[in-house]
Amino acid sequence: MLGQVADVAAQFDVLHFHIDYLHYPLTQWQGWPHLTTLHGRLDLPELVPLHRQFPRQPVVSISDAQRAPLPFVDWVGTVYHGLPPGLHHFRDQPGKYLAFLGRISPEKQPDQAIEIARRAGMPLKIAAKVDRVTGTITNR
Repeated sequence: MLGQVADVAAQFDVLHFHIDYLHYPLTQWQGWPHLTTLHGRLDLPELVPLHRQFPRQPVVSISDAQRAPLPFVDWVGTVYHGLPPGLHHFRDQPGKYLAFLGRISPEKQPDQAIEIARRAGMPLKIAAKVDRVTGTITNR
């Protein structure tokens, strides 16, 4: 895939990557205008030496708090993930179910959503990507 990007890179004004850091070695030596949006966890210890090796990679965060583990990175902006603030309105009466939206992984804590639904006595609907690297989720 990155080879295909390299073949056509000159046809674009800016390359915007959403593939973590896979392209860093390639873009380090090219003159292409580019940036990367990092969507995942940044508190993993192995990311510190990786980002120190590629200090001039322009990076976009999905929140200002996401930047904390890697303050030395070349942060060029923040584009918040989430829904527009006015999309949903508070209702003082409960709905018919609770919802968990996102990704099945330990840091997203779907087990807490299950426990909250159990304690509230409400059905839980889960719409989530299963993250293969985290292994399996077991029932409690």
